[in-house]
Amino acid sequence: MRKLILILLTLGAFNVLLGVDFSFDGENRTRAAIYNDDNDSPGNHVDNKLLLGMNSDLTDELKLRVNLQFGDVVWGGNNGGGIAAGIPVRAYELYIDYRIDAIKSNLKIGQQYWADHRSLMIDDSFSGIMLSHDDLLGFETDLGWIMQYEGNRYKGNDVSTFLLSMQTEKPIPLGLQAFFTLDNDAGENYLTLLPYLNLDFAPLSVDLTGIVDFTSMDDDSDLDFGAAVKGTVTLEPVEFAVDVLYYSTEEQELNYSISPYYMNGLYIFGIGEHFDGCIGNDAIDWYWGQTMNKDMYLGSVASVKAKLNDKFSLFGAAGLILDTGSEVNGGLEISLIPESLDLAIYGAYGAHKDYDFKNYLFGTTLKASF
Repeated sequence: MRKLILILLTLGAFNVLLGVDFSFDGENRTRAAIYNDDNDSPGNHVDNKLLLGMNSDLTDELKLRVNLQFGDVVWGGNNGGGIAAGIPVRAYELYIDYRIDAIKSNLKIGQQYWADHRSLMIDDSFSGIMLSHDDLLGFETDLGWIMQYEGNRYKGNDVSTFLLSMQTEKPIPLGLQAFFTLDNDAGENYLTLLPYLNLDFAPLSVDLTGIVDFTSMDDDSDLDFGAAVKGTVTLEPVEFAVDVLYYSTEEQELNYSISPYYMNGLYIFGIGEHFDGCIGNDAIDWYWGQTMNKDMYLGSVASVKAKLNDKFSLFGAAGLILDTGSEVNGGLEISLIPESLDLAIYGAYGAHKDYDFKNYLFGTTLKASF
């Protein structure tokens, strides 16, 4: 709490002395869950965190963005959740945004957030530089440098990724995202291409994403392929969706994914909307890079969501991860205060092919947004 007060006092001083105005955005999330792990040991926890984003127009051309996370702490835990314990604070975004009208571009320098189309390569904050052009040959274009790892400064064993993203909405939504990683620490190079296309045949929409993954190491190389396909049928007030992810490689995941957050809608064998299985450095889910199949990953999830009225919505999903397991889940979403306070209650039941017991998860998540 003292850290939050100190930060707000500092911002207040900027406001008074320099005439700098800040706008705020953020989310406060509290969740509780009971579950068992891959040894059938029962567990439970309550955790919470606050994301606090601060934005300021320093000049007409220069903006400042700061995004702080207070928590994520497990109640009663050692990392700020105990009696009289201080809550950890991390800055996930800290960058300047410089508008260059002469070339119709924005230049961001510092820690910033970026995600690819399906969160297969990255959906996270990073340290680096991003140049965003409004219209390059009809495409919104991002050109970025991600500094992943600073090794020994005198040995040149850093890990850097260069990304190119081009996307447009006309005549149809489509794009290409490319990532080239120089891993000087391991002596390997990686090139990943993610072309995508959105097709709309109301009430059906289809999102198609291809995966091309090339790895170069010493005198050897490897080429792998995959695809992510999501089809959605919207018949108000009900929405049906099928999400399929396929990837063929001995590593069962993208050869060099940076920080993915692919949401397949499962709560035990993946990442769901209201619970991602991650608690600090622990996890109760089997993510898509941790399957038992040694030749490929193939996951398929069918989901449904029905809006009952302005306050209540039902949701559910059933999924199969080839050679790993299956899951069914469902829950209720409640809008306590429209666009400000939401509550979700959910449960999941999973069967792993190698275990003689079943996995379960029951939880609730409360989110306050501002």
